[in-house]
Amino acid sequence: MYKRIMKVAFFTTLTFLLLFGCSETPEYQGTYSGILVMDDGISEVELLLSRGGEASLSGFHETEVEGEWKAEMDLESKRPGLWATFVLPTYRIRFELSSESEGLRVQRISLRMKGKTILRTLQLKKAKPLLIRQ
Repeated sequence: MYKRIMKVAFFTTLTFLLLFGCSETPEYQGTYSGILVMDDGISEVELLLSRGGEASLSGFHETEVEGEWKAEMDLESKRPGLWATFVLPTYRIRFELSSESEGLRVQRISLRMKGKTILRTLQLKKAKPLLIRQ
């Protein structure tokens, strides 16, 4: 009897995580802004996370770019977080973010040039900036 209850509890938990553990996480939805200090200058960025896993990024590229986001565990800080991915004309960029009470901390920004397989980390002059929730 105990084994059966444990199996039901396991499958119920697994089903719940699969149904509700993706980018529909409402606590991340909203607008975040902050400053990224890079080798080629300072960028004031705004990140909008919408329902359904849609994202938009302005201030990083000449134009606003559309992308997607999904909830992920930040392996470095062991905190809940998310990844936001955007495709630009010559490369794809991925923001790895961890959750903090004031907003989202940029743990890593990775770039992949079109046609290349190597994902490269973009080095920031000011490491791990905070994007504050608006």
